[in-house]
Amino acid sequence: MIIVFLIDYFTNIKSGIKNLLYFLAALSPFSTLFGIFLVYLPFAVLGVLFTKRSFTKNYILGFAISFIPVNIIYLITTYFSLSLNYFIILIIFYLIPLIAIFLLKEKSVKLLEIDNKEGIFLLIVLLSTVIIATNIVNDEALFMANGVRIFSRVQFALDGLNTDGAFPIYNPGIAQGEPTSLWDTPSFKTHVALASYILRSNSPILFFNAQSLFILFLSTVALGVLFWSVIDWKKSTVSMLAVTATAIIIGLNFYFLKILESFKAGYTYPLAYLFLSLILDNPKKFNEFLILMFLSVILVTTHLPYASGVLFIGASLFLITKMYFVKDNSELKEFFKWLMKNKLIVAVSIVTISLMPIFYLSAGFIFNDFLDRETVESKITLDSLKSDSANFLKGFFFDTIPSALSLKYPDANRIDDHRIGFFISIFGPISFFLSLLLYRSKSTYKFRQFILGFLLGIVIPSFFYSKISIYVGGFFRTSQPYLLILLGASIIALICFFKNKYVKYALIVMVFLAFIHSVPYAKQNITNIHREYFASGNIYSQEIDFIKKLPIDGRILTYGLFNNVIDFGGNILTGRYFSRNERNEFNIERNLFEKIHGQHSFGDPDVVLSKSGTELSNYLKLGGWKYLFMDACHPTGNYIVSILYPDFTYPIYQNNCLLFLAVNNTNYIEKVDLVKKIPDEMYNQKEGYKYITVSPFYKSDMSLNFKEKPKDPEPLKFQRLSYTEVAISGNFENGDFVVFKEQYFPRWKAYMNNKEVPVLSTLHELILIKTDKGDNVLLKYIILPIEKIFGTLSLIAHIVWIIILIYLLRI
Repeated sequence: MIIVFLIDYFTNIKSGIKNLLYFLAALSPFSTLFGIFLVYLPFAVLGVLFTKRSFTKNYILGFAISFIPVNIIYLITTYFSLSLNYFIILIIFYLIPLIAIFLLKEKSVKLLEIDNKEGIFLLIVLLSTVIIATNIVNDEALFMANGVRIFSRVQFALDGLNTDGAFPIYNPGIAQGEPTSLWDTPSFKTHVALASYILRSNSPILFFNAQSLFILFLSTVALGVLFWSVIDWKKSTVSMLAVTATAIIIGLNFYFLKILESFKAGYTYPLAYLFLSLILDNPKKFNEFLILMFLSVILVTTHLPYASGVLFIGASLFLITKMYFVKDNSELKEFFKWLMKNKLIVAVSIVTISLMPIFYLSAGFIFNDFLDRETVESKITLDSLKSDSANFLKGFFFDTIPSALSLKYPDANRIDDHRIGFFISIFGPISFFLSLLLYRSKSTYKFRQFILGFLLGIVIPSFFYSKISIYVGGFFRTSQPYLLILLGASIIALICFFKNKYVKYALIVMVFLAFIHSVPYAKQNITNIHREYFASGNIYSQEIDFIKKLPIDGRILTYGLFNNVIDFGGNILTGRYFSRNERNEFNIERNLFEKIHGQHSFGDPDVVLSKSGTELSNYLKLGGWKYLFMDACHPTGNYIVSILYPDFTYPIYQNNCLLFLAVNNTNYIEKVDLVKKIPDEMYNQKEGYKYITVSPFYKSDMSLNFKEKPKDPEPLKFQRLSYTEVAISGNFENGDFVVFKEQYFPRWKAYMNNKEVPVLSTLHELILIKTDKGDNVLLKYIILPIEKIFGTLSLIAHIVWIIILIYLLRI
């Protein structure tokens, strides 16, 4: 800050740049947050594409555009199997802003200027965010549940960059092997990981927490942009204060603090608010339409469930906005006249934008056989439309709204209490209904558009709710957050309605006071739910050390422990193989995990408590589970011990209630006999683990060498050459079968004597290899040719989009 003061006093630089320096100085005490902000700052020069510009809009657009080089790096390393070093990654990442700065020259500096009012807005939002959430920036704890899950996947991507110069495509250490970036939004994970890679962060948890704080700040700032659009960009001091007060009381509301646990959704909030703001501003120019299409793509590839809801709201808002502004045919005539003159660049742009996300969206079509069949195959009928709509709207109006509005603050110790606090619950609805009464006021016309866009955006998709939900992973991600944002828009619309500035200031002060009153509770809330210490290794340290000493000769299954945390964190901390399988888009009911554990974190009582020791032991052997990690004092863990010990397991570790059992006669890879049909109740019998058959779900060759009476499986030796390559050794004859106890997927290919041999699936979705005569099998996990085609198309589209950007910067 002293340096900035000296620069201000002794130099003649523009006030806008001085304001930027003051803002950076305010950020500098929080070194990791400061570093993250600087990573994306050069991209802000791309704000030149806007008609209405501000530093905040420029920066958020730059943040969005930074996904382009990240996707390119992902596509190059994944679909072309190239390894990149730090220098090359840095060049690819900053190539777009470097080209823009070269073309714009002095103009690029102007795009980084912050005017005085915007500077005050940014500093107040930063101060408010830091006061509430600065306690989460430490190297000890993460958000409960989702925090560890998301952190571990980001860290796995980062580890791939650090060790191999590429993003990994497979993690054997979770579920029964997981295709890491197929359904789980590669753009998000790789974007977070790449920022850490660029900054060379040596404290992964500290960086991840600082990234959460950064996104909370950026989301609140972006919400201010949306509210500025609601009041038609009035730039007076009172308008700036109204936007600031409303942005912090909504953006830093308890709901959004808790939803940070779903960091992947939160990562898209700044992009979504900018997207809706641009639509409210009535886009007319090609640049603006191009930005809207681009933001749609990035939203979809970052978090499809949230994005789908935003796109429905955005499409509805766009329709309403155009209906409001297009009063005669003159704008339409101008548009079509321009369209005919520029049809080539428009056509190229549309094709390019359409192809950019195809590397991600194509997975559902390529691997359709693996998706949940019940919803994929469900029919849309008149009855289903009525039922879906009624159920969704009933849930929204009679559950979501009543559960959000409350005279009390939410429980500080619960992450699932989504009450929004007394002030918004009272003043929000009052402002909403008063603003509706002022329907004809010119100052509220954009608020009216926003209301109608929101209502249409939830009513129209409600007819297809269940069908859409399975494809996008849940359509509920927008109803409550945008209800809260709508109440915020109501407050600012009401403030700006009044002509008397004293009334406006009184209302603004009231909002600020309400925010200040909520701060202690908000700090307590975010601190209390940010107490998952496992991923840092600060708890269960003895157990973590013990797990590190275990050989990788089987998978670890937990009971009576919070496996959302233990499994994901344990894999990252120890490198050993854990088991939680939650890819609900797959047919996970065919997976053994669902038969022995289920989705309940501690072990589903309906699944676990119905098992006998014999049945559970058979399933554990079939799936390659060698070690059981349990809290024996938890009812589920206690039950497991009672049915498995001493007949089927033996103890290898105990620390009070924490216990490890090893399962007798479990192997990770075996030579087996196949049976054609497994008799009913066979897995309740002593030799049930011998009975293995081929899956009927993947059009496998059923004319195989089946046995009536299978022999005991024969354990085999294997060596993991990498995450994606396994060398298997043994004495194999033509037509023998080998089970490798990781999940079957078409990407797995097996080779013997330099020739490919068939890879099938067992009934329980494990890898089944039909061998030739020989001593060795090489099992490889590789990208399919059809995937490479889509990946190449996406890569070309990303490069063409950069060329379009350069073209627009030159004209």
